Amino acid sequence: MAGNPRDGRPYRRLVAAVKALGHPCCRCGHNIDPTLDARHPMSFTLDHVIPLTVCH
Repeated sequence: MAGNPRDGRPYRRLVAAVKALGHPCCRCGHNIDPTLDARHPMSFTLDHVIPLTVCH
């Protein structure tokens, strides 16, 4: 069984590259403070714009 794909170096590089673009939040349109700690609820996270699964 493979490990979590979000734990690898390629994923961390992708997160850094997307975060560096400085785009606003795709849900609310507000700017994201890049200095916030990753544990802060308003910090940057990389997610799918279209969810992979749909909850019913």
